Amino acid sequence: MLQIVEKITVWCADVTVLSLILALVEIVMEKDQGWASTLNERGWGRKLLEGTPLVRWIDKPYVTAYHLLVFGALLPIVLWTQYRLGVLAGFGSAAHITHPVADALFLFSAYLAICIFEDFLWFALNWYYPSSLTDLLAGEIWWHTGWVAVGRSVQLPRVYLSVGGIALGLLAIS
Repeated sequence: MLQIVEKITVWCADVTVLSLILALVEIVMEKDQGWASTLNERGWGRKLLEGTPLVRWIDKPYVTAYHLLVFGALLPIVLWTQYRLGVLAGFGSAAHITHPVADALFLFSAYLAICIFEDFLWFALNWYYPSSLTDLLAGEIWWHTGWVAVGRSVQLPRVYLSVGGIALGLLAIS
């Protein structure tokens, strides 16, 4: 039982810390614009994969070169490195207590949770866009294309619920 508590604690700490770092970097970079729309459209802000199954699955209009770099390369490298080295509060030992498949599920669940929590924190913490959380919960954010009503007046991006649910399911399985 102690191993399970340690594993969940490490997962929560890792998801929180990495999500917070990414959200703060994006707030400084994007200010009140969001979805890398302040980046040069011929560089890191170039629109990619518009209309592809991946982009439709995450309920976005497109991804950018920035998103592919950060979420397709850097974040997986950071997670894998700390898993292999055990850098963050025993991350490696907490994850590496079972089978390699379970370890991969553990890492992938953290990756998915970071993608969702980082996005939410961008809205919750954005000092350049004071009404951002209100606009998010009202379903008024252009780069989220699928919404789910939660109660009478709250909308959440569908990806929060679907990918968040998958992340928690993978964590439970791992």
